[in-house]
Amino acid sequence: EKTAYTPDELNLNFKNSEDSSLYTKEFLQSETIMNLAEEEIEERQTVNNEEFERLLIVEDNPEVRTFIKELFADEYEISEAKNGKIAFEKAIETNPQLIISDIMMPVMDGIELCKQIKTDIRTSHIPVILLTARTALTFKYEGLETGADDYITKPFSSKFLSLRVKNLIQQRKTIQEYFKLEA
Repeated sequence: EKTAYTPDELNLNFKNSEDSSLYTKEFLQSETIMNLAEEEIEERQTVNNEEFERLLIVEDNPEVRTFIKELFADEYEISEAKNGKIAFEKAIETNPQLIISDIMMPVMDGIELCKQIKTDIRTSHIPVILLTARTALTFKYEGLETGADDYITKPFSSKFLSLRVKNLIQQRKTIQEYFKLEA
């Protein structure tokens, strides 16, 4: 195969952002955290789950979905879905405090899911974070135009994602408290 590039200029080990090996360091860190928190998680599950915020994680890649789930398992009650269609049904059923969704998925993608979430009175209050490999500005606009509350590109930092989730949930709580006082 002819190429205009020299062998030094080619990245023969290129991995796209869906490749779970990009998260190896993050997986190892979360595994350590999980081992330390395992007893605490078991204790928590015996308590009434209403005390814990619920997250819905929507991702068709099972490894990435598990990674995100483990990242939040010690602080949140987690629901999972492998596509937008299942996720929308779960959102209505479980009323999560926040949804983290990949964009590229079969059956119903994250953009369509976000559109449905934000236009249905039962779910329009739920913050949505979209995760995607697409970095082009037009795709960011598309995600934000559907009402997404944040847009994070893969591979993402687990600390950054955790902070965005905490901040969005806290913002919603503050708004709810304000309206309770006004009522």
